[in-house]
Amino acid sequence: MAPKRPPVDAHLLAATQKIGLVDDDTIDASLRFVREHLGMDIAYLSEFVDGHIVFRALDTEVALDIASVGSTLPLQETYCHHISEGRLPELINDTADNPLCSTIPATALLPIKRHISVPVLRADGTAYGMFCCLSHKARMDLNSRDVGVMRAFAAIAGEQVNNRLSHHDAESTVRNRTLDIMRNKAFDIVYQPIMDAQTRRPKGFESLARFRSEPYRTPDVWIGEARQVGLQQELEICLIESALNALS
Repeated sequence: MAPKRPPVDAHLLAATQKIGLVDDDTIDASLRFVREHLGMDIAYLSEFVDGHIVFRALDTEVALDIASVGSTLPLQETYCHHISEGRLPELINDTADNPLCSTIPATALLPIKRHISVPVLRADGTAYGMFCCLSHKARMDLNSRDVGVMRAFAAIAGEQVNNRLSHHDAESTVRNRTLDIMRNKAFDIVYQPIMDAQTRRPKGFESLARFRSEPYRTPDVWIGEARQVGLQQELEICLIESALNALS
């Protein structure tokens, strides 16, 4: 007799409250929860990249030779591809019941007897990848409610993914903007004399940067932004070198 699974709603509420919505640990906790709740052997989050799936997160209680975090598989050789194209259902209780499964290399490699997978979407609605669970043993007790559990936790994982992608895009924008400033010398150096009170002659000059890039912001803001993407030192050296051009 198959082990009795706990009520879905109670577990969804408890697990969501426990893992929160804070960092990558959320994705790992989501994978672990659905794998254990559904009685599966492996759970993973994949990303579609240039005709491949990339394993971005993985939770398993069995040894794997063909899958690890960061490893890839050709997309067309995976269940993810056929499910996203509508040729396979999201829930397969026994892969032996579907002739297409026998043609997918992963079926024999892992092996896969039971499989459930739902899409993870980017903020614009396009597919980021898949949220998947699989088992080495067939069992006929999974149903549409279990797909609902997968969808709920795939949405949590998707929120984490989109937060990370948004942060990455924002960092790339700042990095590219800072590099453009340095490359194009999009700033001016002005010099403020430091006066000797007795001789009333300048004994030095303070060099001040004035950035020309839009929007107009004070130098401390531009330098602070460069610090966020690890380019503060490079930007300051660029400014110093430009200021020293007038030393003679």
